[in-house]
Amino acid sequence: AGCGWAPYIMDRMDQKYELLGWTYPTKLKPSDYFRRNIWVVAEPEERTIGAVMDLLGEDRVLWGSDFPHVDSNLEAPQQIRHSISKLSEARQRKLLGENARIVFPA
Repeated sequence: AGCGWAPYIMDRMDQKYELLGWTYPTKLKPSDYFRRNIWVVAEPEERTIGAVMDLLGEDRVLWGSDFPHVDSNLEAPQQIRHSISKLSEARQRKLLGENARIVFPA
């Protein structure tokens, strides 16, 4: 749930890899594999979406309303637009649909 956890776990994995990577060496750091293979979903009211796009990659973040679960609401589209209003139009387009079209092709 949410996307703010991703940069933390990427840093944490890289830190542990620095200490223990010799036990199972890989060509790339864990965060590089994360960026290559994982997408995260931003909650409509999150404040860190732009920072996560900076650190994870702007092509790796989608938004989700979690509808019809109990913690969702019908204002999610307005909330996400407000949350990302300071992002560039290109980033807004990616978050609001372009990234999803890549992950979930028709």
